[in-house]
Amino acid sequence: MLIVHILWGNNPVCDVYMNLILSVVLFLFFLFVFFAFVFVFQEPKMKWMLYNLGGLYWQISGNNYHGIECLRRALYHTPIEYADIPLVNAASIMLRLKRPQDAIQLLRMALVVNSTEVNIVKY
Repeated sequence: MLIVHILWGNNPVCDVYMNLILSVVLFLFFLFVFFAFVFVFQEPKMKWMLYNLGGLYWQISGNNYHGIECLRRALYHTPIEYADIPLVNAASIMLRLKRPQDAIQLLRMALVVNSTEVNIVKY
């Protein structure tokens, strides 16, 4: 709205239009987010990604309990070939909680699932 004030000054009609445009854009954004969540939760193959992102969010926020809970649910919904991802994330939370033995056990489970790293960079 600062750009509008610079270009057109303090025009009340312009403010009304800008508020209307901003409201429509925000509505469309929230509508998009809502349908994205609906799609993810209806698609069983995609649900684990959302839980994994939730676990990472809670880990960054510092709420380890919710982080572990999201990662536990991610592990439940994860296809077996990707099960190492929530296991490694859960191990990092265990290290933050000063529980290295649990972290080692989770990392060993992740190595059983996938002991190779895919090389994305082609030389």
